[in-house]
Amino acid sequence: MATQAGVTGSRWRALGALLRPDAWRWVGLSALVAIGSALTIAGPLVVRRVVDTAADGTTAGEITRLALVFLGIAACAQFIAVVVAWLATVAAWRTTNDLRLTMTRHVLGLDHEFHRTHTPGELIQRVDGDITSVSDFLSQVVTKAAGAALLVAGMVAVLSVLDWRLGLGMAVYVAMALLVILRGRHRAVSESSDEMGALGRLYGGIEERLTAGEDLRANGAADHVAWRFVEDSEGALVSAVRRERAFLVMWWFVQGAVAAGWVLALVLGAVLVGANTITLGTAFLLFQYVLLIARPLEEVVHELETVQKANGAMVRVADLLAIRPMIVDNGTCHPPAGPLTVAASAVGFDYGDDRPVLRDVDISIGAG
Repeated sequence: MATQAGVTGSRWRALGALLRPDAWRWVGLSALVAIGSALTIAGPLVVRRVVDTAADGTTAGEITRLALVFLGIAACAQFIAVVVAWLATVAAWRTTNDLRLTMTRHVLGLDHEFHRTHTPGELIQRVDGDITSVSDFLSQVVTKAAGAALLVAGMVAVLSVLDWRLGLGMAVYVAMALLVILRGRHRAVSESSDEMGALGRLYGGIEERLTAGEDLRANGAADHVAWRFVEDSEGALVSAVRRERAFLVMWWFVQGAVAAGWVLALVLGAVLVGANTITLGTAFLLFQYVLLIARPLEEVVHELETVQKANGAMVRVADLLAIRPMIVDNGTCHPPAGPLTVAASAVGFDYGDDRPVLRDVDISIGAG
């Protein structure tokens, strides 16, 4: 448990270090997300006022004015949502492009032994594929998660001010819906990890066999390679189907939770209106808020796979950056201009398997 907590902590520290250079971008995005959530919460409040004033017999002009206010709020909320999505994508790619350069420089500086045991296809996947997973997480999940949290907290606060029972009921409903989703999370995450491993084996095998194409043909191994490709493809397909099935089950859980919320909101609203505890507009507000909660719940399922991929990607990125070359050039001298004499004594070399290829070699190369 302590080891797992340490891994999780190091992962969050790595993510924080990644965001720190562009902190001002993410702070600005957070402010826009907060404004967008506030506007989304305010829209149904205006509709509540329309329903209540209409029930009290207000003038058509007052209803028209409120309707225009609602349209203005909705238009501003949609505009901010588009701006947030665009800025989040730009910020995520700017942030992760720097990480791509850092990882590329790091890999190019590692020893021959590292490159002997890691294929080019694997390194491409780790330098580009893993970073793309992190970029998707930053651009798609971070802003949506922050917006959903603010949206739910704001709705619970508004309902609590109107009637404490409504606020308590909304909080309990959200907690139970999240519990249902999280109970099915482990299976979905496991299937997603299996699919990533199967795709890694498939792509790695393709890269290796294309590189060794001449040797495979010379040794008559084309049929064997083709069948291996079929087996790897089948494994990737089976893993993808299992992952899709697991996420589909979670999606049905969410739809069931949303449908149950609609029914509860209608029943509770009808009971409280009948008892003259709340107004008709407040009952309509409760139903509207339950409809709004459906979107964050569905996004939890849709983005869970992205979170899992980014989770594994950050671990692999940290592991790769933690590898240090065994041979480090710390020289500080500056040789003179012109041809130089090169001499070395007692040189040894091996491939890291304790079987020397060269041992105690002396060499001298004259200038020019």
